[in-house]
Amino acid sequence: MVFTEFLNFIFGPLLTLPSLAAIVILSFVISLISAVITKYATDQTLMKELKDQMKAYQEQVKKLKDNPEAAMDVQKKAMDVNMKYMMHNMRATLFTFLPIILIFGWMSSHLAYAPLLPGQEFSITLAFSEKGKNATLSVPDGLTLTTSANKHATDGVIKYTATAANEGTYLVDVTVDSTTTSHTVVIGQSPTGVEPTKQVNTRGLDSITVDYEPLRVITFPAKLPLLGEYFGWLGTYILTAIAFSMGLRRLLKIH
Repeated sequence: MVFTEFLNFIFGPLLTLPSLAAIVILSFVISLISAVITKYATDQTLMKELKDQMKAYQEQVKKLKDNPEAAMDVQKKAMDVNMKYMMHNMRATLFTFLPIILIFGWMSSHLAYAPLLPGQEFSITLAFSEKGKNATLSVPDGLTLTTSANKHATDGVIKYTATAANEGTYLVDVTVDSTTTSHTVVIGQSPTGVEPTKQVNTRGLDSITVDYEPLRVITFPAKLPLLGEYFGWLGTYILTAIAFSMGLRRLLKIH
């Protein structure tokens, strides 16, 4: 895809940086693009007027807390103004939606998983819709199986482990009932453009999964409520994007 190649050309050098630095830079770039488009694609004078009206209505609602009917009328007016504000702000969203979605796709492809390293043991998991299937896993030179190549799916799942001597892209073959299916293993770099799970749906074999570990961009010293143990690329992006967006809106005086 032409746009993907363009993004690789523009953002590819960021992959040589630590993942946190790459995501922070991408977050700033996206926030800056969004802020600039919002400022110049919308009528900021009108936006300020609408925000001031909403603030005034909110103050009125507070003063009318002992008069529910009057407060409801004012609240309705505030909702009408808020709808106008949102519809006007939608102009900027229409300009930024597609580019941001494409950049998100690029980030998901390049920053979602930690690379498998030479010498690191990793897993290849086969999932079956039928129990009792036999499977054989064949690996090319450079990969070494640390389990038997021939296995029986007693519970519908077969799990192999292997290691790689060197960086590179390897093709492993899974044979079930004389039918062979291949899947790609990437060593030494993020599995860009390679889905960890390949859907098969033949001979009772549903899928082949290379168990790449999710990329831990920010790791917490303990498991936190709601947040978990770490932030991947998306959580880190959201955190930094909120900070950049707030700062840029103030700096550029965006209403």
